[in-house]
Amino acid sequence: MHQAKSLLGSATPSFESYFHARKEKYGYVFLGTRYGNAQLPQVELADILRDKKRNLLKQGFTARLREAIQQRLERQEQVLLFQNRRGYAPYLSCDACGWVPECVQCDVNLTYHQAIASLNCHYCGFKDGLPAQCPACGSAKLSPVGLGTERLEEDVSLLFPEARVARMDLDTTRSKYGFQQLLEEFAAGHIDILVGTQMITKGLDFERVTLVGVMDADRILNFPDFRSSERAFSQLLQVGGRAGRREKAGEVIIQTRRPDHPLFQWVIGSDYHALYLEDMRIAKSICTRPL
Repeated sequence: MHQAKSLLGSATPSFESYFHARKEKYGYVFLGTRYGNAQLPQVELADILRDKKRNLLKQGFTARLREAIQQRLERQEQVLLFQNRRGYAPYLSCDACGWVPECVQCDVNLTYHQAIASLNCHYCGFKDGLPAQCPACGSAKLSPVGLGTERLEEDVSLLFPEARVARMDLDTTRSKYGFQQLLEEFAAGHIDILVGTQMITKGLDFERVTLVGVMDADRILNFPDFRSSERAFSQLLQVGGRAGRREKAGEVIIQTRRPDHPLFQWVIGSDYHALYLEDMRIAKSICTRPL
């Protein structure tokens, strides 16, 4: 209406935006260096299955990630740990019969929140109390399955008792100034390790952060969505970009059960263009396939 100009900026634009830029529907400006000539972080893969076979896996942490975190604590540097699942565990399960509590409205698993002793649906907001026993078989043995940010915060505190640990997710930033207060404490150096969801992947710029750990990259990669590779690449590259934003070199350690997956090589090389070409090739082959 007013002939205004729009500026889109992203290290990982959507494929649609990049397609339009290549077709010159959008103007395109490529920035090949980081601000202040900061270097891109070194990306390393940590094999979860290999450490598990060697009995080196502790609380979901590989030996390489634990060693890197300890080094940062000794150097008084800061660490970000990314786990894109809030709550204590994705769901509860009966040890006897395998029953899993589900939302009465959405038919999805209810997420277990230990701090408030509640089962919550992250889609519609439905809440339920913890059952004293399994309604299917009567067993009292209900165990949390999987890893959420709440449990990750607890595990980090057990592994590194000397560290000051905090968590940034929707549950810890609900208050009016919760988000800003966490950022101010982290910027002031009052937090050594910050655990978080997608909230920590973009926009954070802290000079003391030299290590980013991705707890479970496979969950992002295996999400049932045709955009899973695009979104996984975007989240991994964005969260990795929080490390080494000044003179100190940054490092990213990605924990995975599939270190041979080609996506990780594109993440290591920050090669968005290669990912785009491969996904476009697959999309064209599907679109031209006879029904």
